Amino acid sequence: MKLDKFDFIVISAVTILAAGAVFYGAAGYGTQAKAEAAARQDPEIAAQMAPKIAEAKALMNSGQMRQAAGDCKEICLADPADASAHALYGQVCSRLQDYPDAVKEFRMCLSLDADYADSKSRKFIGKIIKATIKECRPQFMLALSKNPNDKEAAADMENVHYLQRMLAGGCD
Repeated sequence: MKLDKFDFIVISAVTILAAGAVFYGAAGYGTQAKAEAAARQDPEIAAQMAPKIAEAKALMNSGQMRQAAGDCKEICLADPADASAHALYGQVCSRLQDYPDAVKEFRMCLSLDADYADSKSRKFIGKIIKATIKECRPQFMLALSKNPNDKEAAADMENVHYLQRMLAGGCD
């Protein structure tokens, strides 16, 4: 069998692609483990934030929503990988009827830790998220119907759809 120039080009391309795939796999680029490591909480920061989270939760439970929101925002900025802080901030925003921030924070929470959407988990906040969606969805739909090019309303609806998928057990 005689090989022509085209055959050599195809064989070379396949060899290069195979070598690249082996290198890519061996280096661990794009793996779930790397993504999880990047999103993992720093234990030292988490330990520092635990009392602040407890304080923010106490403020929320006592009805001091504005102060709780300020504390939660501070915690989320200090430790963006803390899913519990985002969950609490989402709940506070929902009670303040700041629905765009609420769905954004709930989405961040679920993207960091899907246990918050698992009804069998002790972290489950699905009922709170569903209630927030029920209240805010008509507002977001109205904003989109008035201005279909409204990027903020479209982003809010995308967050709502993400939350619905996660609560239904779908993929992110």
